[in-house]
Amino acid sequence: MNLSERLKRMINGFARRRGYHIERIVDYTDNQLDVFELLIDQINPKDPEFFFIQVGANDGRTGDPIRKHIQNFQWRGLLLEPLPNVFTILTDNYKDHPQVILENCALAQQDGTLSIYTTPGSGQLATFDRAALERRVRDRSEIISISVRAATFQTLLNQHQINRVDLLVVDTEGFDFEVIRMALQNGLPTPPRLIRYEHLHLSTADRNACAELLTRHNYLLHREGVDTLAYRP
Repeated sequence: MNLSERLKRMINGFARRRGYHIERIVDYTDNQLDVFELLIDQINPKDPEFFFIQVGANDGRTGDPIRKHIQNFQWRGLLLEPLPNVFTILTDNYKDHPQVILENCALAQQDGTLSIYTTPGSGQLATFDRAALERRVRDRSEIISISVRAATFQTLLNQHQINRVDLLVVDTEGFDFEVIRMALQNGLPTPPRLIRYEHLHLSTADRNACAELLTRHNYLLHREGVDTLAYRP
């Protein structure tokens, strides 16, 4: 059973317990049901032990799907952003939230440094895949390479004594499958209940491989715009 079907049953169950009966199940997309918000509610966002990791946090504002939850629920979490100029803005945007950990680094298979491709002044266009960036810019001569700190999941978990991750949010301009693979293959202590990642810049082969990996780990999948939600009931 896929995630959409599970959500339909979930909503019908909520309605029945409150004395209502839904005669017709409507299409979620047409009615703008926010599936991400519904799933967040299922993993208990008010739990004081709730912990998230966001890989590719950007500036903490632009299109950020969890900023309001960090503010409303005082979520504890680890935010990773490799670009130094963007990290400075991220730090300023979360200066009033000491419960979050900010790391100016990229996630990788081993500790060290990596070259990341971006454009001058860019806050969003940064990737380890130069070809992916070339497809998105008008002038390839504007692409620059900068060295950034790289760290493994294990290094970061040990450094900050993290032993639980409820939510993993990934937005890495085409590196999302690699991050999820690292997370599930001896990266995190237990699989997160919910993963949100951007599938837009993944190749068809990587999209399929990522879905297969998540399915093997008992996740239900739901595509929502450019993102995929993976939920473990």
